[in-house]
Amino acid sequence: KIIEHIGREENVTTTANATDDKLRLAVDFEQISRNLDTANHNHYLKSANFSVADNKGRHSCERRCQNNQPLTCYYRLVMHHYQASNAECEHCFNNAAACPQQQCIYGDGVYTPIIAINQMLPAPPIEVCVDDTVVVDVINYLTEPISIHWHGMPMFRTPEMDGAPFVTQYPIQPAEGYRYQFNAERVGSVWYNSPVGLQRNMGVGGSFIIRQPI
Repeated sequence: KIIEHIGREENVTTTANATDDKLRLAVDFEQISRNLDTANHNHYLKSANFSVADNKGRHSCERRCQNNQPLTCYYRLVMHHYQASNAECEHCFNNAAACPQQQCIYGDGVYTPIIAINQMLPAPPIEVCVDDTVVVDVINYLTEPISIHWHGMPMFRTPEMDGAPFVTQYPIQPAEGYRYQFNAERVGSVWYNSPVGLQRNMGVGGSFIIRQPI
């Protein structure tokens, strides 16, 4: 289920702009979306196919659950090397409001190499309702293979989506993508992470919340 080779990593990196003194993001996610839209001829990975956020920034599947009203919930997770307390945090020391704009990961204030997902640590939460269909495209912009395991999900219907490297799938190679698609079978608060090497220790992990109708 390998999706596509998505191009060279250097296409998505940027540097500081000395002319306007405004630091630009280390990973250009708009360029990543353009690369994916160009590379995938079947169009099932086009940016327009992904669930959009509302005017409060919430994912469309983060909602009050209703009986017999399941949705298909799309997420895109971009894995990339990053640093805590790096250059993006320079403006935060004197202006706390600049931190969200600059995508600063402050951590404990010490410059530390990490692996971020969508330039976030912890990784973005996935919040759905029970019986929703969860579709997650994982894009690997690392220099090493990766996979995502859905810890706490039984995967009775789709065991091939469990994310165990060399057991249920080959790891996702650098500059490749992989689509996970499964049913949210149970209610509860679990999490997703990478079981490859030390990637979980370096930051590859996020919450996965499955709500029930009330």
